[in-house]
Amino acid sequence: MTITDTNRTAQSGGTTIHPSELRQLLVEDPGTRILDVRTGGEFEGAHIPGSFNVPLDMLAEHVGAVADLEHPVVLVCQSGARATTAQAKLNA
Repeated sequence: MTITDTNRTAQSGGTTIHPSELRQLLVEDPGTRILDVRTGGEFEGAHIPGSFNVPLDMLAEHVGAVADLEHPVVLVCQSGARATTAQAKLNA
């Protein structure tokens, strides 16, 4: 999982977090959004409750909405590669 603050510049980057850290973040800031950037099929197979599926190839259509969020955004994928790519797209 990668966490990114959409109010920071691209240079600040994101941070990989452990599931226990995500649980704590959700307690501290219930407005935190979890974006699962895997395919719809992967998302249907299993996903974090409360997460939103925005496949990486469709992320460009949602960049503005994500950028307007005032809370942290956690990007989730299978290995971290797509989440890292999504972070770069959001911070561009």
